[in-house]
Amino acid sequence: MKFESWKKELSQKELMNQFSKKILEFRRDESSMSKARKWLARSFRLTWEETEETISDVMIDLYVKDARGKLPPVKHFKSYFYQCLENRIIEVIKNKKRERIGMDTYFQKMDTEDEIERMRVINNNMDYILRNLKHIELNEISRFIFLKYHCDAMSFDEIYQILIHDYEYKDSPNTLRVNKHRTCVKIYRYIIKHHPNFKTDEIFTQTDEL
Repeated sequence: MKFESWKKELSQKELMNQFSKKILEFRRDESSMSKARKWLARSFRLTWEETEETISDVMIDLYVKDARGKLPPVKHFKSYFYQCLENRIIEVIKNKKRERIGMDTYFQKMDTEDEIERMRVINNNMDYILRNLKHIELNEISRFIFLKYHCDAMSFDEIYQILIHDYEYKDSPNTLRVNKHRTCVKIYRYIIKHHPNFKTDEIFTQTDEL
């Protein structure tokens, strides 16, 4: 409804140009909209309501910017639209939903000011991290360790030792007991793939048995 009301208002003001028409065409194409919804929900694990709200908000934002002449020339609308969706989600997660990657959970476990300060560093690097984090499936605490690696240059051996340790958490006592070594190897392989200069730890040289 929000999108439709904006569309009606902009139409009445005769502010719709070629880009706005592309938005309408995309919106009317059920196949394109369905693919966009599935991509958004799958990539960022959103609910149906969150997916619809995000798409609607982005389209309204594009309409307004287009009406004001503030959009750059765009040859491929679909690619540009998907990038706008991703940027919107990153903004939302960064500002409102850090608990999705275990931030709030781990804040409750911190004892020292040093640990809290390290988390502030993580928050300041959120944009880069979120773009990479969605490509690998990890449990809540291992995601936090993954963030610490990127922000604090923690050695992977240290990460492994922390992950493999038998943590006891009230909210999820078995978080790190299930497939802990496999999880470590997943992170390791991901980092090696994206950071080829990273030093290989001997502990991960024999992974065929997993």
